[in-house]
Parts: sequence; structure tokens; C-alpha cells
Amino acid sequence: MVELADRVVQIADQLHERILQEILRYEGRIMPDAQQATMRRLMDDELLLRQRAQALYADAATFVIQGLVQPQRRLMALTAVAAEKIRRIGVIGEATGLVGGILSLVGGIATGQLSQVEAALEQIQLHNTTLQALKPAPPAKT
Repeated sequence: MVELADRVVQIADQLHERILQEILRYEGRIMPDAQQATMRRLMDDELLLRQRAQALYADAATFVIQGLVQPQRRLMALTAVAAEKIRRIGVIGEATGLVGGILSLVGGIATGQLSQVEAALEQIQLHNTTLQALKPAPPAKT
């Protein structure tokens, strides 16, 4: 659980960095209302990620998820991929579903709700796959 909490903090850090990049992209111009709303939601999600990570740290010594089919290595790999996608994502609005899945995963682990954990893993995997599909194809070699 400590490793997962560490990973969640890394994701929050990368999300924060990505939000700042998006804000700086406007170079003093006014950001459209829809984009401002997206940035606010992502900042709220960042705060929630940090709070959930702190809860995982607090519970790590006493809380063990029993019955979780997913091995810890898979959880770590999936969250690592998610963190990298958030860092590299082209359109920041695309990160909202992925971040939501991570929040759901951490919340399910913190409360011991296996069905929520499994649903969150599916959501994260789906968003990872979708974002991979949106990635432009490499140029053809001539």
C-alpha cells in the first residue's frame, strides 16, 4: 500500500505539472470558461489524490486487502502507465477520465470495496487503451 500511495503522489505531482503547463500555454490571455472549469476539476482531483495517498500511508501498517485478485505488481504497472499518460497527454481534458479511475481505485482500496477496485481497474485500463488509440501514428519511413 505504501508503494501505491507513493505512485498516487507521483500521479498528483504529474497532474499538477500538466495543469500548470496548460495554464502557462495561455500566456496571459483569458482561458475559455469550459477550459477553466476543466482545470478546476483537475485541481480538485489533484487535491483528492493527495488526500487519498495520505490515507493510504496512514492505513498501510494495519490495512490489508483480502480477496483482491489483482497482484500488486499489476496495480503498480497500471498506475505507472497512467502517470506517464497524464504527463504526456496532448489535450489536458482527456486526463479527467483517467484521473477519475485512479481516484476510484484508491478510494476502493482505502475502504476495502473490492468491486470498486475491480471497476476502477477496468476504467483505468479502458482509458489507457483509448488514449493509446488517440496517439498519432509514427510517420512512415521512406
